[in-house]
Amino acid sequence: MTSENYEEAVELYNSNFDEDDAPDNILETVTKMLDDEYAAFQNQEKSYSAVCSTIDTIAEMEIADLFPKVETIQESVDALNASRTAYETAESYMDDENYADAIAQYKLVIQDDSNYDTVQTKMEEAVTSYRTKMLADADEKASLGDVSGVITILKGGLNVLENDSELT
Repeated sequence: MTSENYEEAVELYNSNFDEDDAPDNILETVTKMLDDEYAAFQNQEKSYSAVCSTIDTIAEMEIADLFPKVETIQESVDALNASRTAYETAESYMDDENYADAIAQYKLVIQDDSNYDTVQTKMEEAVTSYRTKMLADADEKASLGDVSGVITILKGGLNVLENDSELT
């Protein structure tokens, strides 16, 4: 443990506990702190780096009974952060009319993400736009007699829109 992290851990401990606290109370309090950190990140009240810093400080207390909880919370925070990044990336792809990549990124948004419900609508929009563009491109190839071009476009479309009833 670095001296800076040790000092953070001592400060965290001293601000939340006194000498009369039982070990079970300490575990319960720190577990609640971890849950609160995740909730704060989920509600966008704390940044990713701030939450990770707190989690790291708690982890460096090296309380064996907390290791599974710390790991679970860190994984959840990482997953939500990745989801938010995917959403932002998808939005950028939509702005560029790159619907295939937008669809791939929208699929990475998780239910814990506050953008999840919005993504469901935006996914429909992206799928419709992608399908329309792809079918127009295939029609253009067909009008030119480029059968292999049509097949290539449709196969690419099926890779993006698996099990799409309009393509199968």
